Amino acid sequence: GLIGITAGQGADRGVAQQAAYSATKGGLTRLIESIADEYKGTGITAHAIAPAMILFEEPYDNSGVPARDLAELCVYLSTDAGRSLNGATLRAYGA
Repeated sequence: GLIGITAGQGADRGVAQQAAYSATKGGLTRLIESIADEYKGTGITAHAIAPAMILFEEPYDNSGVPARDLAELCVYLSTDAGRSLNGATLRAYGA
């Protein structure tokens, strides 16, 4: 399966002064959706995760999502249970 890390900025809307970044993240989101649809029923899945700011160091504040949580989400999406979310864009914005 495919798990693409996009961004909330591209998945939800563009942001002023960052048109290129927003466009590439939005395009990646649509690409993952298309792949999921194209390979539906073959056992190949595709998911997009659109996090806010990724936090790497503790203590974590409320401005994003810890990298550890994103890793756990990727593991879940790789399971049989995660297959039911094929083609979904999961927003991971943290607290």
